[in-house]
Amino acid sequence: MPIVTEAQAAEIDKLLAKQNLPVKMYRRLTFIKNCGTAGCLIEAARTVGFSETSAHKWRNRFQKSGINGLRDAVRSGRPAKATVELEKRLLELLTQDPPAGYCRWFAWQLKERLEVSRAVVYGLLAKNRIKLHRSKCRCVSKDPEFAAKAAAICQAYTVPRADTVTYCVDEKTCIQALQRDHGFTRDGKTIVTAVGSTYKRLGTTHLFAAYNADTGEVVTECRATKTKVDFVAFLDRLVALHPPKQRIAIILDNLSTHKNLGAWREKHPGVVFFYPDFGQLDESGREGLLSAGAAGT
Repeated sequence: MPIVTEAQAAEIDKLLAKQNLPVKMYRRLTFIKNCGTAGCLIEAARTVGFSETSAHKWRNRFQKSGINGLRDAVRSGRPAKATVELEKRLLELLTQDPPAGYCRWFAWQLKERLEVSRAVVYGLLAKNRIKLHRSKCRCVSKDPEFAAKAAAICQAYTVPRADTVTYCVDEKTCIQALQRDHGFTRDGKTIVTAVGSTYKRLGTTHLFAAYNADTGEVVTECRATKTKVDFVAFLDRLVALHPPKQRIAIILDNLSTHKNLGAWREKHPGVVFFYPDFGQLDESGREGLLSAGAAGT
């Protein structure tokens, strides 16, 4: 029979008084305590519902390690199914095209390819924050010179020429001009500002903006329309901010109003236009860029 010292008995009583003591630990402590009072191993086991085998087990562990022997031993747990190698295979598989007839990968397809359960697939996807139903599209240029052209565009921003001013010009069209009622209202004992839920439409406006890559200055102008005439008027204002012979590099997108400006460019030979066209530049813009600011034709 286990010999329970006075110190151990006091510690057992202290632990049994805790309200958050796990049930299994409570039964084991009660069993050891009853062994010391009842004097019979089998009777002490019956009071807590232990089998004879369990009674001998916990008695021996108590005799060997004391109260610490009644606690659960450290377990290694079930071996992880999602190994690092499996995760690499999953990520590599997602970079490949989905099976024929499907526009994206599904969990059951990954499960079959990797020969694991669907739960393992979902676990790996969650770990890498991948959602199969959400995707982003991107255009990949087939132009073999795309890398060089893209690098040249980036160079226009990052390595500016001392004699050239670089602008990035774009538009924000169809901005709604709305008027709402503003005022104050009382919320209990507090006065708070309030905005009306209804509004009055006052038409739309179109914002033209040019970002100076050298100074960070932004030149803006709002106009009622967004035609080529409006765009040319904004360019006239932009060019007027600099001396007549100042070289200016303007990077644009492929909006139709930004193109076919031959007549205007003849009047401003110091201005170079750069048009990225599906990852490419038009011939005149490309020549101007690669020659580091030469005038466009």
